[in-house]
Amino acid sequence: MTCIASWVNPEMEENPCIWTIGDTLITSGDLNLSFESSKIFEINVTIRPFNSLFGRPQFSQQVGYAFAGSSMVGLNTFATLSGILSNLTGRPQAVPSIKNIAATALKIIDTYASSICSPSNNFEALIYGYCYRSTTFKRFHISKLANSNSACFGIHQIPDNEIFLMGDKKQEIYDAISQLRENPSKGMSEHRIPVYVLSDIINDRKYPTIGGSIQMNICNKNYCYPMQAVGLKNDSDMRYRNFDLHADIGLAVGPCIFNMVGMYLKSFPPKENT
Repeated sequence: MTCIASWVNPEMEENPCIWTIGDTLITSGDLNLSFESSKIFEINVTIRPFNSLFGRPQFSQQVGYAFAGSSMVGLNTFATLSGILSNLTGRPQAVPSIKNIAATALKIIDTYASSICSPSNNFEALIYGYCYRSTTFKRFHISKLANSNSACFGIHQIPDNEIFLMGDKKQEIYDAISQLRENPSKGMSEHRIPVYVLSDIINDRKYPTIGGSIQMNICNKNYCYPMQAVGLKNDSDMRYRNFDLHADIGLAVGPCIFNMVGMYLKSFPPKENT
């Protein structure tokens, strides 16, 4: 399946952000289908004035979307939601809340899940970002309703102080995060503990359904910034969704150069007992 972790990171007091990370592995039973899968995305929200199809936007921002479970549902939801949110119109000052966006995503997921996904298959999604209506960060989890035998989904808001997990091995990963928080290695940032934990799980191949590499984005008031993973595979290569851009794709896009920030992910040595 996968693992997705999301939390509000307050380490920069003047610019708190939502951090979201995940792996890049897709499996089907015991079969590995892809080590370079996309599960965390940035979506443009663009609002233009009425009767101004090609006019200058009156509002724009980016929100985050992530999923765990069926890739067909997850990727189709992203494509449809992106098309809707980038083509909004409204009166001046009209801005959808993050809950409004999550409610739209819920309807899309309900439709795709009922036609694509078996009722026995789990699927869940996360919508997150800065809400201009409430002037706070918001995260909403979309998942199957409890005790539902059909593809029927609901929404709940995630508390600000929660490290939220989707996908496989939730309890084991929660426990690993809690243990590392209580006994961190020297030099670790307490606000980045989930990054260290998931990096180690992937690097050590601890679980067969979590692997590939790290993908992540950091969402502030206006944008969601995708990040490259550095050092996960005991080297200094930058990897974007597990692509080594130097070797696999190249950095040149015509006359331009790909330029994305990298996040150093190599774990620290275990803390020595004293």
